Amino acid sequence: MPLGVSLTGFFLSALLFRALNKVYTICMKVMILTQKNRLRLSDEEHRLVKAMSYHCARLYNVGLYHVLQHFFGCGEYLNYVKNAPQCYANENYRMLHTDIGQQVLRKVDHNFN
Repeated sequence: MPLGVSLTGFFLSALLFRALNKVYTICMKVMILTQKNRLRLSDEEHRLVKAMSYHCARLYNVGLYHVLQHFFGCGEYLNYVKNAPQCYANENYRMLHTDIGQQVLRKVDHNFN
């Protein structure tokens, strides 16, 4: 009789493990959701955030353009260290704070790599 109990216990453990694994998988899929935050900004702050977002998006496109042109022309990857000096002269880079512009170009490097 103890053998039957242990097999039943083992069988229930296996079922519990499978059930928990499915729950974990479902939870991991749910964890990817995002959260929407509503900012209460003044008109001036709203214009500033909108302008910075615009320049960040354009700088990202400029950095990506340089990387792709170098890749298709030379067949090798243009990393952040070589890409950043080419983008420093761009007007979108000059409109942003230096650390924001550098972070955008690092994101180009991270996403393309």
